Amino acid sequence: MAGKKRVEIYAKRQDRSLDEAYHYGRSSQGFGYEANQGSADEVLELLDAGVHDIEKLAEAAHVGWGKIAKTYDDPVYKTKPEKRQKRVDLANTAYSALLEDEKEKDRVVARSLLDLWQKEHKLKLRGRLENIAATAAIIGIAGGAILLFSTYSAGNVQLSPGAGVLGNWRALLGGVLLIIGVVAGYFWFKEKR
Repeated sequence: MAGKKRVEIYAKRQDRSLDEAYHYGRSSQGFGYEANQGSADEVLELLDAGVHDIEKLAEAAHVGWGKIAKTYDDPVYKTKPEKRQKRVDLANTAYSALLEDEKEKDRVVARSLLDLWQKEHKLKLRGRLENIAATAAIIGIAGGAILLFSTYSAGNVQLSPGAGVLGNWRALLGGVLLIIGVVAGYFWFKEKR
């Protein structure tokens, strides 16, 4: 089960998408609000498990909606008892047996939530890449400086044709690390602006 706040964010996105597609109006309470929460929770569970197939996500949206439809006591049922039965019948219908227009409503939900999920994960990936770039910059600059300048320690320059192999390799490795650090730092600062 996804966190409550995250489900709310996804449910709001779903609500907006359904309103754009079907002009239902936005819901902030009542059956529509609860049904959006139920659908979002079911779809998020699949998305977080790595399922990105629209039909499977749409089926999960239908299942989540159905759980709410079967249990929610909507005040509108007092004046329109047939509405309860219609919702329960729809909830008891397997996704594969739904009419195409009902399936499309669930697909609208699935596409909308998949889009939001992908954006959320691109931001997380971007954050990770920024951390890697910053770490590479620090290690490269610090490690490179230490290796490069330890070669010249105490004024004893060892870089010459007769210098030891260790001195040349240390200087070369230090120079490469320093370059990597500067390049990684450049990309990190570029992303931060």
